[in-house]
Amino acid sequence: MFQFYGKQRLFKDPELRGNIDSLDFKVNHKRVYWELLPNQPDICIINLETPLIPGDSIQITTPFRVKIPKGVVSRLGHIGESYQISQWYPKPAVYDQTGWHPMSYLDQGEFYSEFGCFEVHITLPDNYIVGATGNLQNHSKIEMLDKLSADTSWVKTDNVKETDFPVSSKQLKTLHYSANKIHDFAWFADKRFHVQKEKIILPHSGREVTTMVLFTDEQSELWRDALSYVNEAITYFSDKIGDYPYQNYTAVQSALTSGSGMEYPGITVIGLADDAYSLDEVISHEICHSWFYSALGSNERRYPFMDEGITSAYTDRYLKDKY
Repeated sequence: MFQFYGKQRLFKDPELRGNIDSLDFKVNHKRVYWELLPNQPDICIINLETPLIPGDSIQITTPFRVKIPKGVVSRLGHIGESYQISQWYPKPAVYDQTGWHPMSYLDQGEFYSEFGCFEVHITLPDNYIVGATGNLQNHSKIEMLDKLSADTSWVKTDNVKETDFPVSSKQLKTLHYSANKIHDFAWFADKRFHVQKEKIILPHSGREVTTMVLFTDEQSELWRDALSYVNEAITYFSDKIGDYPYQNYTAVQSALTSGSGMEYPGITVIGLADDAYSLDEVISHEICHSWFYSALGSNERRYPFMDEGITSAYTDRYLKDKY
């Protein structure tokens, strides 16, 4: 079973809707029959010619094309030329001791996904700044982010509105991200992002983690302290729970009105904040999901206490200790 979360059609205007098409499933390079469930049109069943024996493996492939919806009702979307790319690829449904878990995309209610290894290549205009799950493999692009971090300015340009986007570069770049033992992959792109980036040392293992925040001019005065919020929360939760499980963490300010304040492995997207405390609160909450969602990989829809419940308890404890 596969889940197509890109099939989001809440708009009357077809131009604003999301969709996924061009699917052509093959098993071990041979085309197979597949069909959508009649009562769940974002779920498909692939019919294997021979049973898959426990312990054996097959290769399932398909091309796919996603139309990105306007970003006002979904976790996947865009506002102008700012892109929030999450729940975007065909996902295999989880099969566990209770059977299959085909989960349709819902406005409320989160996910349950299989762990895997990801190799993702993103090609886009050269002046886009990207935050993503996993580890960036392009050394020159890592150096570029370091330079942008050093150059970050807090001065808002008077003659540029927040909704104005720089002209896209005619030159393209391809970013390569690699991630192992994760169950989701999300990425965010905007040409207006400021960058702050540091490295911290985890308290138990002494392992180094790269932290980064990406934000626009809209709330730059609040976000100027966001990197310290990230670093303090990762250090605190690592001490109380166990070291942070990944090599990188990125917090991204979102232009979207939907899906903001949403966690993914190694990255979170956050909407507009009322004040510094509320920004610190949501950043620390989403960071805590790195353990109780990302590492745990629980069925969030069936057992929300293992996800939101434990995360909220630890976040409350952190904020009480801090403030």
